[in-house]
Amino acid sequence: MKVFSRREFLISSAIALLPFRARSAQQQDVEIGIIRWDAWFPGSPYSKVLAEPRWQGRLPEFTKGNGKDICICGSDPKTLATEVKEALNSGITYFAFNYYFPEDGSGNFSQNWQGMGQALRSFQKLDTKLKYSLIFDARFAMFNNPKYRSNVVDEHVAAFASRNYLKTQSGRPVIYILMQNHNEFRQGMSHRDRIEEYFSRLKSECAERNLKSPYRVVVTFSPTDARMLISMFGFDAATSYGNPRGSQKMPPGHELPFSNCANGSRQYWKTAKSISIPFIPPVSLGWDYRPNLDEPNLAKGRNIAGDYCDAPSDQEIKSLVRDACDVASESNVSFPSILIYAWNEYTEGGWIAPTKGEGRRRLDALKSALSSRSK
Repeated sequence: MKVFSRREFLISSAIALLPFRARSAQQQDVEIGIIRWDAWFPGSPYSKVLAEPRWQGRLPEFTKGNGKDICICGSDPKTLATEVKEALNSGITYFAFNYYFPEDGSGNFSQNWQGMGQALRSFQKLDTKLKYSLIFDARFAMFNNPKYRSNVVDEHVAAFASRNYLKTQSGRPVIYILMQNHNEFRQGMSHRDRIEEYFSRLKSECAERNLKSPYRVVVTFSPTDARMLISMFGFDAATSYGNPRGSQKMPPGHELPFSNCANGSRQYWKTAKSISIPFIPPVSLGWDYRPNLDEPNLAKGRNIAGDYCDAPSDQEIKSLVRDACDVASESNVSFPSILIYAWNEYTEGGWIAPTKGEGRRRLDALKSALSSRSK
């Protein structure tokens, strides 16, 4: 009979007491995705508003320059390499890049769209284990010019074929299709033929390159809208980009506790489960677009009386992320994942990347949440 030392006894006892939740997470791995919105390039109007003193705490740590003469140069290869390292070290398994084609719907060149696509294209040149996916706004599928619609499909299929593009366990490339607000939803209904053409070409070109049919996730605020879109277009699952809060008729908007934002995510999960749609749990880590209201062009279409959430505490981040992972791990979808809002939505209030005001606090909280599940 073996006699255990005190140290061996303590270790074996601790292992025996590990929570069941952590074990179940190991039985079904959960991909940890996080949204990237890369409006951070020289001359970006979004960088301009963050140069204002009251918003400078939101500036990412890699910001160059001082005062109003700053550059949030997010597509710089060295900056991206650092962000990739931070993400991998924190347990993130993929970036979900917003995809921007450098032409608008009429075929005119758009400087902002070109700038917003630079980080994705720089990332695609990196040699990294971090995976990536695309978030594709369905409005791009409605280009009037067939050539542009064809180019979009070509770019997507080329991305699917890359070594580190995100795929399901069965090898299907994962793509998120943004049909976010009610206007886009109605537009999607009236342009059904264009969207179906995009999906059909995507599938056929994947087959030509010996790639499996894409795993398509519709992105909407409403699970009930998602249910109808799944029925219409055959999406494989649904999720949300974020969970915006309510609004007032007159300014100013009200500051809400972060628990209000967190409850928005949890309500999405609850509703999606109740109506029996396959879904990827969204995790909204913030909502506060007040910086954009300082710039007239960015404020267009915004509700100036919109409510906003205060910053999440470390414990609130941990709790929401762990709960989302539990929901994803227990689901019966073929692609168990969570989608976090967001890595770098600095002007919208959803970020987890290190900033000048908070340092690594949010990222460390995420790392703690994910590491505790893998033990």
